[in-house]
Amino acid sequence: MPFPLASLTPPTLSKWQMSYRGVAFGGIVQGATYQLQGFPEGLDTPDYISGDAQRALDQGEFEGVDLSPGRNVTIKQVIQAASDEALDHARQTLGSALGPATAAQPLYLCLASGTFACMAKPRKHKAPAELLTAFAKANEANTLFHATDPRWYAMPTKTATVALPAPPGGVTFPLTFNVSFGGGSFGALVTVENNGNFEMRPRLIVTGPCTTPTITNLSIPGAPSLSFNISLASGDTLAIDTDFQTVVYTPVGTSGGASRRGTLVFGSTWFNLPPGMNALEFTSADTTQVTGTLTVESADAYIAL
Repeated sequence: MPFPLASLTPPTLSKWQMSYRGVAFGGIVQGATYQLQGFPEGLDTPDYISGDAQRALDQGEFEGVDLSPGRNVTIKQVIQAASDEALDHARQTLGSALGPATAAQPLYLCLASGTFACMAKPRKHKAPAELLTAFAKANEANTLFHATDPRWYAMPTKTATVALPAPPGGVTFPLTFNVSFGGGSFGALVTVENNGNFEMRPRLIVTGPCTTPTITNLSIPGAPSLSFNISLASGDTLAIDTDFQTVVYTPVGTSGGASRRGTLVFGSTWFNLPPGMNALEFTSADTTQVTGTLTVESADAYIAL
């Protein structure tokens, strides 16, 4: 997943402190067990991979697309403790949290402007015992994280929910909309704001009942939409990850889902959320009033902090 789930609560951290797998480290608090030796590297824009190609038997190049690869984050810190036993425990605790990971986990970082996260794996962690360990009850530690997504995301993850409106011709006055305000919504429209400086790919969760749910980003030229040829019963969910372009159907009362990527209607276009306000429209093919809802999970995305 490109950014932390909305169900995850970010840890409370001090400025320049970081957290991974429930262990907080780094920071610039005097006397703390884990103390930064230098500011983390890898907060700025990653080097671009150029798509330029040399012209055959000619001067110059054909212009290509420049894209960002993944991101490396390097952390240098000192582990210190009041006793040899406490130092051993602190080294072991950090080493356990920064061991091999089967899947990317949120790496949280607290700055003066807020808490941010990237989904990362530890690729290298070294905290060798040395003379400093024996005589000063301290240990240097160097850690390298890698995130396949170059974005940093402002925390916490945001959610916005909207319900299907009454079909045309079936409304009565005065109008009453069954709407939950997250990022702001009206009828079948939900507004989601990306306050960052880089596009991001949201998660879309449709909850039944509804038939042929369609989500359209009205704020992008051409109004790209995603439509799915599927009927959802009450409580069924269709989880759409616009980054990995997966579609997972989970029937009500079950915990396991199955791919329904094949229900994507021909002509659908995967879209993102560029910086600024995005108006998403949620519609269905139902001709009578149904209570299906759309929930959008998103986070402000930054290519550099």
